[in-house]
Amino acid sequence: MPVPSQADTPSLLHHVVALGGRLRDNGIAVNPASLVDLCRALELVEWRNREDVRSAARATLVTRREQLSLFERIFDIHWTGLPESPEQEAGPGGNDTKGGTSGESETPNPVELQVLSDALESSADRDSHSPGDSAWSNADLLTRKDLGSLDEDELLRARQLLAAMVKALLNRPGRRSRSARRGREVDFRASFRRGLSRGFDGLELRYRQPRPGKLKLLLLCDVSGSMQRYSEFLLQFVYALRGQLPDIEAAVFATHMTPITNQLRAKGVQQSLVAVSSTASGWGGGTDIGQSLLEFNDYYDRQLRRSRAVVVILSDGWDRGDARVMRQEIAGLRRRVHRLLWLNPLLGAADYQPLCRGIRLALPYLDHFLPAHSLASLADVARLLRRFN
Repeated sequence: MPVPSQADTPSLLHHVVALGGRLRDNGIAVNPASLVDLCRALELVEWRNREDVRSAARATLVTRREQLSLFERIFDIHWTGLPESPEQEAGPGGNDTKGGTSGESETPNPVELQVLSDALESSADRDSHSPGDSAWSNADLLTRKDLGSLDEDELLRARQLLAAMVKALLNRPGRRSRSARRGREVDFRASFRRGLSRGFDGLELRYRQPRPGKLKLLLLCDVSGSMQRYSEFLLQFVYALRGQLPDIEAAVFATHMTPITNQLRAKGVQQSLVAVSSTASGWGGGTDIGQSLLEFNDYYDRQLRRSRAVVVILSDGWDRGDARVMRQEIAGLRRRVHRLLWLNPLLGAADYQPLCRGIRLALPYLDHFLPAHSLASLADVARLLRRFN
């Protein structure tokens, strides 16, 4: 992660850790892993802009809707007096020239500080070829830029950021846990229950282990002509998800559906894309969403009936097929899955309206209708998927 100057780094760590301490003191569960996530999120925003930092902290540290108002109050108290924008420079040692912050009396936990410091140093090593401030600014601009407008150099950088982003968001143990005979964290409740039932002589300790996620993810990506600007990058997103989630199936469609799960097992995203493009039916042609959904529902029928199946459709919604078939198949799909998401690259435009027939037919059956036009929007999707796992 590109970082500020050496003089500013301790101050940044200090405030991140101190903010975590304040949140914990007020009943919002924050652990070192969450704070590392916040540091990684700060790679994608302007670190001296309070609202950017607020959004990053809210996304990584708050897990319950009812905690939002409390978080906002604590954040405002803690960050009072920090620079509002990059133009407002900090004084020596990273202290604000307006005076000390409300978090100055906080003493960072040494363990948390070391975890965060290690994360910052390793990320800084990866990006040591770029000046800190400009790299952060460039990364911020790139994550918000429409994927269809990127030039070749930007596409290369965006692919690197995409892989790192998905890994950071998804490659973590789940919050759910189970009791086990071995582990790092003692499960005191399970140990006590076991002692009550068997007697406390020679008490056997039980431990917590992450419970394996039961999410079954199925992705259906539109590769028709109208999606030409976005389909290749969205398939790279699918490939990145395939590398981090254990139970995933994928298919592409234009006028017909083509399963591509086996092609995604190739070593390297480019090899996978070549394999997908050579086998996909109707790549770059017309679109028949209804017929493609019919084939998708038939092919994945058994897997769709699993209680935790989540289906993600990536498409702009342009459709030349039979509207009755489309409505029938999207309704049948929704009845059989746990969640149904539709990602639309066009939704990122400020003046977007759901006028396409495919979108109008699908909207009543969707749990989530989300943009997929930028790295930032794909990061939001990855966070949402992790909540389902």
